[in-house]
Amino acid sequence: MTLTFAHSWPLPATPERVFTALTNPADLMNWFAEGAMVEPKVGGVYRFWGRHTLFTPPEDAARQTISHYQPVTRLGFNWPLNEVDTNVILDLAPNEAGTTLTLTHRVSGDLLVPRQKELIEDHWRLAIANLTAYLAGTPSFTLPDYFAQAPRPA
Repeated sequence: MTLTFAHSWPLPATPERVFTALTNPADLMNWFAEGAMVEPKVGGVYRFWGRHTLFTPPEDAARQTISHYQPVTRLGFNWPLNEVDTNVILDLAPNEAGTTLTLTHRVSGDLLVPRQKELIEDHWRLAIANLTAYLAGTPSFTLPDYFAQAPRPA
């Protein structure tokens, strides 16, 4: 199974500020992950981990790497999800109100969970809503706990 999620969002900040929010570990830990490490170059690490990121293991098992790095315009990273290769590309373009972020996430395999497409879509919609709020200086975020188990009926 292969799936691709692609969507664009307007963001209330310049492309420079958005790129920083996507590549600075301190920024990432505010809106996306419990932990982050970035080596800003193709082939460098783009590691993020913790309960707020989908299928993301603890720090010692995070294996994300940068596949594209063009400051201010493009960031791409490989992100193994549930042992399946995936790639995320984030393209930034200026617009009248700030930036348009276009995200493309390609999943090359079966994640072995129900409703895979919806899971990827929901993850990114929530993450980019958090990024938007962070860039706007709004302190309220919805940080999911992907490690929590849902209660099951008795």
